[in-house]
Amino acid sequence: MTDRFSKCKQRILAVAGHQAADGRTLMSKKKFLILLSVLVGLITGLGAETLRFLIGTVTTWLYALMDMLDAGWLLIALPVAGVLLCGIYCRYVVKDNMEFGCQRIRRALDSGNYRLPGHIVYAPVLSCALTLGFGGSAGSEGPIAYAGAGVGSNVGKFFGLSPDTLRILIGCGAGAGIAGIFKAPVGGALFAVEVLGVELTTVSVLALVACCIASWFMSYMFSGMTLDLPMHVTCRFDADMIPVVLLLGLFCGLYSIYYSFVMTRTESFIGRFRNVWVKNIVSGVLIGVSLFIFPALYGEGYGVAGDIVNGHGSGVLGHSLWAADDCDWVIMLFLAGVLLVKSAACALTNAGGGVGGDFAPTLFAGCIAGMLFSMSINLLFGTSLPVADFAFFGMAGVMAGAIQAPLMAMFLTVEMTGDFGMFLPLVLTALVSFTTVRLFTRRIGVRLSPTWVHRSFDRLVERF
Repeated sequence: MTDRFSKCKQRILAVAGHQAADGRTLMSKKKFLILLSVLVGLITGLGAETLRFLIGTVTTWLYALMDMLDAGWLLIALPVAGVLLCGIYCRYVVKDNMEFGCQRIRRALDSGNYRLPGHIVYAPVLSCALTLGFGGSAGSEGPIAYAGAGVGSNVGKFFGLSPDTLRILIGCGAGAGIAGIFKAPVGGALFAVEVLGVELTTVSVLALVACCIASWFMSYMFSGMTLDLPMHVTCRFDADMIPVVLLLGLFCGLYSIYYSFVMTRTESFIGRFRNVWVKNIVSGVLIGVSLFIFPALYGEGYGVAGDIVNGHGSGVLGHSLWAADDCDWVIMLFLAGVLLVKSAACALTNAGGGVGGDFAPTLFAGCIAGMLFSMSINLLFGTSLPVADFAFFGMAGVMAGAIQAPLMAMFLTVEMTGDFGMFLPLVLTALVSFTTVRLFTRRIGVRLSPTWVHRSFDRLVERF
């Protein structure tokens, strides 16, 4: 395989050399960069769909096994097995650490290390499939973004591109990973800008957009042209609900502070275990106990979130000890428990030896937070707020607050669901949540260097 790539590369360079000797070029550097970005996007989109297929297949098999054996206790054992298998794969097969993919991308960009190893193209995908398929409570976006960055770097290395061009392709590949796994091209591009701090030049923006669209197209086509969280039940938004929406944004912001605080403390706790085997087992057991009490925490949680935003809120109790009880107060207590535990379960998954992402858990937590908020208001004050719609708003709210990327949260949420009719209340929720977190903490969220969004907000606050 390596010999074939070498011969192909030599032929391409030979043709380019003959063209240059005649005073002609095949195409300009800008056009070539955009062409390569499309190639990176197509490869990354295929990788995103492969990851989605692997996670879904493993999850389906394991749930079928639990149902066949009528063994709910397997929810405790499966995360232990998943984290151990992932740890063994990373330590002894690829011999590299795949944890916290987004932070590793940003570290590579900041340090100027643009030549990523070849195994980054596939290793995060397989590691994440083992982690989430066996019940790890995290997301798949971090690993696929890291894999996309690896695709961009290695494609650039193959053609002998300059370090500056490699930097652009790494950002494009990471954004394409987000665009493909969420089927959200705008959200993927904004991830590269807001979270990774990709420079906004004409060439880099064109390459990023082309890469994200190519990745989205590939993922959308291979998934049967379906959305991850299609909303079939929506209500007409009434302007009288704007004050309640603002309160939801405040609630999401305060919860985002709690979410980030618990995640930091949990990562610190699990990091005290120096023996990697003990760390894997302890984190797996704690995740398993959480899943046994709250099965909704299994994996990314898109199935539960999909039920909620389509008006089937009682589905959150599925496979739990309270599955037969659909009393509103029982559901609310269950939702509160999920909110309290979710960030800890995510931190245990990512810091305890598993490989996952930080973004999807905030969307899931936001959906639960919006449902709990609206149900509480309805029961306490006798109102009739649309629970499904408020769960939808909450997804953007918690993501904007916890990740500190409001633009990405807004567009990614509406692109995932395909519902642009509720964009105004969703924007209000996200902005209030982001502002609340920023005013109270100024630097909380995913521990990355602040981008232009955060610096601009801080300058605005300092003027008052």
